[in-house]
Amino acid sequence: MRCAINTVCMPELTWSEALAACKTAGFSRIELLAVPGWVHVDARTAEAETLLTAAARIGVQYAGLHAGGIDGESDDTLAASVEYLQHGLTLAGKLGCSRLVFTGAGLPADLDERRQAQIRARIANGLTELASRATALGIQICLENHYRCQVETLDDYLAIFAALPAGAPVLATVDTGHFTASGIDPADVVRGLKGRIGNVHMKDHIGTESVGLGYGHTDNAAVVRELKAMGYTGDLTVELEVHDRANALRYVREAYPYVEALIGATECTGVSHD
Repeated sequence: MRCAINTVCMPELTWSEALAACKTAGFSRIELLAVPGWVHVDARTAEAETLLTAAARIGVQYAGLHAGGIDGESDDTLAASVEYLQHGLTLAGKLGCSRLVFTGAGLPADLDERRQAQIRARIANGLTELASRATALGIQICLENHYRCQVETLDDYLAIFAALPAGAPVLATVDTGHFTASGIDPADVVRGLKGRIGNVHMKDHIGTESVGLGYGHTDNAAVVRELKAMGYTGDLTVELEVHDRANALRYVREAYPYVEALIGATECTGVSHD
């Protein structure tokens, strides 16, 4: 397993400032945020050569691109989100990323079992549409869970994966903090998704609130134990969205040794802050 970091940890910075801050904190593997209308780049307009030149100068590499979400609420919302994700695949390929990460969009207010099944089916259709191009580019699609979003639970994952064609390059990004927010043990999810995990977002939560790694209730040590047991060799990607923004960069600096300690620990007993 290796340490990586998502630039969502520092939305106040420009993308180049975020790369430099990640490097200063010890990280060389970057998951670049490319959420349309937010940060850090827009996959439709970003200049790959500029991004690559800056990464080489700073001494980092792009491990992944986080391109926002896929929206299965309707055929129209699905088509619009898949169109942007196609741009995400193009940019990820130019940057040499191994994965494209995205979440499910927010849940509709009137959700029931029938609509939930329809949303899952549309997401599976969208992933199938993206899959052939992802395979050609050598990019893994890594679908991420989010609290109160269209991909939130293990059942969501299993239903979507079951609807995909055999061999589709689609795995899970397990977000440990968002599972905590949803009242779900992330270690249980890791066991349930054995063989279908392509990325892990390392977060720590107290309820629905993101806090610095080691300050919350998320049992990341148990997650790493389960990953080790199944032979996972991918990234543990730090993704902090803390509310006390004045301390955000301190939490980023603390994150690298925290994750390295979990990777190196034989029993993964965990790391905490007093």
